[in-house]
Amino acid sequence: MEAPDPRKFVAGCSDLAATDRVMERRAAARKRVLTSGMVELRESALRCKIVDLSDTGAGLALLGASHVPNFFTLLIPDRVPVFCQIIWRRQERLGVTFRELRVL
Repeated sequence: MEAPDPRKFVAGCSDLAATDRVMERRAAARKRVLTSGMVELRESALRCKIVDLSDTGAGLALLGASHVPNFFTLLIPDRVPVFCQIIWRRQERLGVTFRELRVL
């Protein structure tokens, strides 16, 4: 019997089941929004599409996602800027969690 293809199984379950587990780990349910935003970097900013959003994180789509640093500020229309940490990257997509800034 041959070993299962690792691309089809994550932690012993199918991709769909793995996706369900990721969804269950989120602190808040995300809502599909499809609005524009800006990824603010030190010297520049990149336009992005906010695909989904919750009180604790967001899913983003943008060109050059692989070049975005792990921590950045996200500018969302009609909201205060939020400091983000990238949780996952896939091609032109990012999943981020919102973090608190701490004064040292």
